[in-house]
Amino acid sequence: MRLSEEEVCNLWDIILPRADFVGVPFVTRLTSTMVDRHIMKLPKSLSDSCGIKPDEEGYAGIRLTARGSVTTCAYGMDTDGRTHFNSVGWKSFLVSKNLHVGQA
Repeated sequence: MRLSEEEVCNLWDIILPRADFVGVPFVTRLTSTMVDRHIMKLPKSLSDSCGIKPDEEGYAGIRLTARGSVTTCAYGMDTDGRTHFNSVGWKSFLVSKNLHVGQA
């Protein structure tokens, strides 16, 4: 899903950048792979814009809204070269936010 320029501006109005904010907001439609199999691979463009290097491992704080609680999730490199979230942390995020297939 790609956002129009106006939608990006609206997103930045909702999620105001702050000094403690690192990264970029993004929108994705949840697929059955993401929800049922607990596999979340980040788009390469998102990894690049967040400064995640191709061979890097670490932890990310993810949240659903600007004021929402943060779920810490480990990330690493998948065999296809894309950054992916640890399935346990990603599942915890999905469950805590009551997210389902098809939601954006």
